Amino acid sequence: MSLDHEDETQAGDREPQPNLLSGAIAVAAILLFVGTGSSVLSKTLQHYFEGGEPADRTLVIALLLNVALILFGWRRHAALSQEVRIRTVAEERAQALAARDPLTGFLNRRSISEEGGAMFVRANRRRKAMAMLMLDLDHFKTINDMHGHAVGDALLRAVAAEIAAVMPPISLTARLGGDEFSCGFLFDPAEPSFVERIAEKLVNRMSQPFEAEGLRLHISCSLGVARSDFDCASIDALMRSADIAMYAAKKSGRNRYAWFD
Repeated sequence: MSLDHEDETQAGDREPQPNLLSGAIAVAAILLFVGTGSSVLSKTLQHYFEGGEPADRTLVIALLLNVALILFGWRRHAALSQEVRIRTVAEERAQALAARDPLTGFLNRRSISEEGGAMFVRANRRRKAMAMLMLDLDHFKTINDMHGHAVGDALLRAVAAEIAAVMPPISLTARLGGDEFSCGFLFDPAEPSFVERIAEKLVNRMSQPFEAEGLRLHISCSLGVARSDFDCASIDALMRSADIAMYAAKKSGRNRYAWFD
């Protein structure tokens, strides 16, 4: 277990204590109110209707203090509950931001490694293979330098949308940084053509013009493909293999995909 997870767990264990304490105080005050209030009420009714002795002033004061304590406990309990809700939402948002690329909404490099590792394990357990695709845009730096970062960012968002549209329903998509993307999904080891069809769609779509900030831009991509059932012992090894294949595609002339051999 990581230290961060231990800290989160310990913090989670500590958070409910003030909440429980305020709730316990409110419950105790209500019970005391019931006991004191019944005595004061009966004495008051006897005083007004039967001419008996009035309620003891100390009991009346205690009753009023109980009411104040109940109101305080309830307000404190509500405030703490709201604070916990706000903190939970903030922590969930922070975790989501830490796991995602802010420009495209894809996973970042750390997250694709973590979630890819889980998919890698599932592939072995289900007797499937995991395909890893590494995609690098050709000549993106030229467009970025010529038209500026705003156009470059718009182009990356458009590319990300096309990648997401091509991927299978259950898949991982990530932006590793710059103009490099990676994708992972499971497939039947006996049907590598399934992976090749997706790779071909990506290459073909990246070679079509993109609209970004009112400009019509032309790019292409170099795509590397690797599969987990070919001498890959881990998700890191699979990603390295796909990366090597991607550079092989780039050296072979770009605008194509290549398998890792």
